[in-house]
Amino acid sequence: MHARCKVARGSADELTPSRDCYGGNFMTMESSGVEHVGAPSAHSNVGRGWLWSIGIASVLLGILVAHQIRALREENPAVPASWRANWLAQRLVEAQDELRTLRSKIDNLRAQLMEYERRASEGESLLEAMRRELIKARILAGLTPVKGPGIIVQLNDSAKRVTPEPEAEPSMPIVHDLDLREVVNELKAAGAEAIAINGQRIIATSEIRCSGAFILVNGHRIAAPYMIYAIGDSEELMKALTIPQGVIDRMKVIGLEVKVVPRREIIIPSLPAPPKFKYARPADVGAPESEPMQ
Repeated sequence: MHARCKVARGSADELTPSRDCYGGNFMTMESSGVEHVGAPSAHSNVGRGWLWSIGIASVLLGILVAHQIRALREENPAVPASWRANWLAQRLVEAQDELRTLRSKIDNLRAQLMEYERRASEGESLLEAMRRELIKARILAGLTPVKGPGIIVQLNDSAKRVTPEPEAEPSMPIVHDLDLREVVNELKAAGAEAIAINGQRIIATSEIRCSGAFILVNGHRIAAPYMIYAIGDSEELMKALTIPQGVIDRMKVIGLEVKVVPRREIIIPSLPAPPKFKYARPADVGAPESEPMQ
């Protein structure tokens, strides 16, 4: 023990503790001698605690940073330059195709706009022009009732037996689906704008076919007498059906009952239900036609 360590004397001549100048240890002096107690200081314990806390926090922070870096690498792996170049080239081709399609649509819209502007300059408003186009489309699709001048054709089965050949058995001729189709085709060729058979509107998708003792039109069964209504120029329609050796003459020869009368006004109903399209869809104007068969 160094001589520089100092002690203080109390009132009862007892020695009180004094701090060591170097190590911060306590010393006690008793009557029998001097005892050195080596207990650690409070400042030393606090310093060691902070060091341990900082070390643990650093280790945890390093683990978290390493885990985050690995996760980012897994989410965004390195992409080879060649693959990225091919992908960009493909995207460029797709963008060019989309641009050409959009340009084609723009040209079509410009053509429609020019047509509307032309009609507007002629005194017809844009809204009126669009309304007229809509009405025309609805008439062609059979979605609206129509009226106008035209003719009525009545076909009925024969009321008496006919012998087509001298040695053949007498029979009663009946109206077939082929007879109805021939009349409808002649009316269309003569300019009929709307046709109906027994209340069934005839459009582009209408069928006329035999089904046992009945004839199907638009999926509905009809029977004799067959009433065919046609709107158009009544004189032209009459001429088309009544020409010598025409469709009406051939039906009369086999014994069918046929009547054709003109009318100043005929009303033709619309389709009971609008047609459904599953496969047909509008095509772009100017699109290439389908490839021919090899």
